[in-house]
Amino acid sequence: MSEYNEDEEIEKLLEEKYRRYLYELEMRRLQEASERMKRKAEEEAIKKVILMKYVDEDVRQRIYNIRAVNPEFASKIENTIIALLQSGRVDRIDFNIFKQIVDRIKGSL
Repeated sequence: MSEYNEDEEIEKLLEEKYRRYLYELEMRRLQEASERMKRKAEEEAIKKVILMKYVDEDVRQRIYNIRAVNPEFASKIENTIIALLQSGRVDRIDFNIFKQIVDRIKGSL
């Protein structure tokens, strides 16, 4: 076999190895993205259950309305509600508590 053919073979092998590496890298990225999406969906489902169980209907409706115009602010409200519930400082979110939460968040902006 000539040196030229050996160089071609080596180049083909390296190219194949590089293609496999890129494929595996892309598969890992897709897997990680899929896992992140799954975790986010699970977190959202848990959040929804908590809101349904511990937040008054009128407050939930206001949060949904806020989400329509300012999703980031609505998320801050929900996260604050969940933190309050988890801490045990409150066991139910009514409109008065909701208003305090909104005022506190607005004050920190």
